[in-house]
Amino acid sequence: MKKLYKSLIVVLIVLCITCLLFACTPTTDEQNNYNNQNTTDNIDNPTDDNGDDNNSSTTPGTTPELKPSLGNNNVFVFEPIVDTKTCYLKAVSIVNPVVEIPATNNGLTVVKIAPQVFYSNEMVREVSIPDTIVEIGERAFSLCVNLKKVNISASSQLKKIGARAFFSTERLHTINLPSELLEVGDEAFSGCIDLLNLTFPNSLVKVGANAFHAGWFHSITENKVLYVGKVAYAYIPESENPTIKDITLNDDTISIASKAFYDNDYISSISIPASVSYIGALALNNSGALNTISVDNANEVYSSEGNALIEKDSATLIATTPSTIVPAYVETIGEEAFAYLEGITNITLPDSVKVIGKGAFKGSKVVNVNIPHQVTTIEEDTFLSCDMLESITIHANITTIKSASFNYCTALKVVVVESETIYDILDTPFACSGLIARADVVYVLEGLEGQADQLFTGFNPTTSDRSGYTKYVKEI
Repeated sequence: MKKLYKSLIVVLIVLCITCLLFACTPTTDEQNNYNNQNTTDNIDNPTDDNGDDNNSSTTPGTTPELKPSLGNNNVFVFEPIVDTKTCYLKAVSIVNPVVEIPATNNGLTVVKIAPQVFYSNEMVREVSIPDTIVEIGERAFSLCVNLKKVNISASSQLKKIGARAFFSTERLHTINLPSELLEVGDEAFSGCIDLLNLTFPNSLVKVGANAFHAGWFHSITENKVLYVGKVAYAYIPESENPTIKDITLNDDTISIASKAFYDNDYISSISIPASVSYIGALALNNSGALNTISVDNANEVYSSEGNALIEKDSATLIATTPSTIVPAYVETIGEEAFAYLEGITNITLPDSVKVIGKGAFKGSKVVNVNIPHQVTTIEEDTFLSCDMLESITIHANITTIKSASFNYCTALKVVVVESETIYDILDTPFACSGLIARADVVYVLEGLEGQADQLFTGFNPTTSDRSGYTKYVKEI
């Protein structure tokens, strides 16, 4: 009787949980939004291991109803991925701390763990992930303070571990990274202080910023470049007062992690081999002592022409040095490309430039810089805290100036506005607070005094020393 009584209680609990989970099921629009997010190339149209198309319970254009799955008294809720024979794990209710995620549900293969499914779950202690899972979503196991072990087999199809997937899962000490893993997101294992033994597969291409911060390498003091598989991950100086070093990456290095050498003042030069095919965001930016960037001439993806790092196909300038000369074919100045750069005061951008990325000159010591006429938008933080910038011309093709573009440009004296629609461009608190408020003199095209008078409070029109312009001078 006692066993029967306990069984009835468990069944009632499961039924209650199931009802609650179904109540939280998203609308079709919400589901489709998720289906279109954070997918890898191999997720969109996966097939069963045996390649049999006849096992599907769905037909193209339909979305079947999936019933919750039970395992070890845990309840799993899945959502189908439209027009495929697959689904993703959407929610879970934990009763048993040892969790085994099913590989299938209602004839559909489980290929993803959605973002935040186990987020901050204090119950779970061990998880087994089926071989069918291709992606673990962002923050999926973040802050699972009692999770100690994650079982992933050598035959797993896992390709991507999302950003902060295991963030601050401090007791995690065992996880195997499978041989087909391609990507580990930003801070994915950051703060996993008990995770001391990791073997990285050579398949890894993309490793996010601080993916293993404060984790397994935190006590290493040997002067070296750290590698995650064949990905250059970070540079660890040998002491609190290290000497500045010239760095040559290993010949078999296939990529550089995001922010691998960001804000690193201990590297004077870096040599990148021909084998590198991917460099993560801001990998070499804001490196104060970096004077030389050298890319092997045989590299098919990147070059170092002009003593800068340039992605060839997109003609994007990614990182710079104080002696950088921007090549004439460059079309995009990448995010923070010149940020915090000292030792360079005049930057000449070629007419080929169409896009200037967010924070491109942020915190630099540039005095003069031209904005090419193909550029239509000044992005956020472009000249933020450029405290030596003296003058700027807003040419006629610029239609948008985004927030904080010129904030804290304390040396800005002269602004020339060539646009006939200055009211549309400058009539924002963000633009005016940084651009106009700092200037001593503003020039606008003749005939636009009506717009200018509304914008330039505290300025007086006066005789202009520029033909075709009205000069406004700040009141003393």
